[in-house]
Amino acid sequence: MKGSCILFVSRSKDIFPLAKIYTKKFGYSDIKGTTRSGNKLHRVINECKPRLVFVEASFYGTATPYMLRKLQQKIPWLRLAVFSLGECAPELELRFLFYGVERYISLHHGMADFIHGLKAILDGKTYIAWKVRKRMEELGSIPEPSNRESDREDEVMVMLANGKTVEKIAETLNLSARTVAHHKTSIFSRYQAENMAEFIRAALNSGRLILRDMFYLEGRYC
Repeated sequence: MKGSCILFVSRSKDIFPLAKIYTKKFGYSDIKGTTRSGNKLHRVINECKPRLVFVEASFYGTATPYMLRKLQQKIPWLRLAVFSLGECAPELELRFLFYGVERYISLHHGMADFIHGLKAILDGKTYIAWKVRKRMEELGSIPEPSNRESDREDEVMVMLANGKTVEKIAETLNLSARTVAHHKTSIFSRYQAENMAEFIRAALNSGRLILRDMFYLEGRYC
């Protein structure tokens, strides 16, 4: 059975007092916060069984959409919402929708829209920031994410391009270092690259990697 609390997930504890201030305005006082990730986050959720979980868009860097989908698969009853307090690359925002997120708010799209969306989500409704909705409408439809191995390889590729080590990627994606190393070898082989510079240049030229994907430089992506 779900509890009554609302859980905020962020790398920064400074966000939690702010979350309490905004949610209290709408009559919600049982607010909790955590910086835990991966399996530790799963345990926190299973222990407090929140009625709603807000996850910061940059929590897992460029892999956040993928990781939230895996979280939803492990905990099917979970109601997830994503929030961003800064600028978030448009491609990453759409990627959340590709991976099934139905609640997304961003302060970058305006305080009025952020507050309106926050209230709607707290009231149990779905809500997508208006600029993201507009881009979604221009696309016409949101493709269903697949479970192909190449999808995970794409996440590894983006994190490699952002300078993440094999060990850091393994920790973020809950994979073994050996599996990540295998993906890295496969990626370098595909692009016939012997080093990072050759890999990034070839991936950009192929169009599979775009400059926006490389916007995550600790603290700048979302």
